[in-house]
Amino acid sequence: MNEQVQTMINQLGGAGRLHAMIGAKNFVYDNGMASIAFQHMRGDKGINKTMVIYDPDSDTYIITYFKVGRTSCTCKAGASGVYADQLVSTIEQDTGLTLRM
Repeated sequence: MNEQVQTMINQLGGAGRLHAMIGAKNFVYDNGMASIAFQHMRGDKGINKTMVIYDPDSDTYIITYFKVGRTSCTCKAGASGVYADQLVSTIEQDTGLTLRM
């Protein structure tokens, strides 16, 4: 895991806190693209998987949400141009889940 991926996880509160607060699991890291994806409990809008990609050109993040079923995967929503200090609040607002106490 490269430094940028680790920084993203830390900005979200860390893998341990994500697991404790929203049941995050099955983390997938892509060092080349500087992205992470993880499954979590289903939020208000049926979203149960989140992917966060770092955009180095704008120094912001792109967030994509999915509803993953046994035989289907549907892209539900997304946000782009998200700054580091907005990551947690954006995910909380878009999923209906609480990432922090």
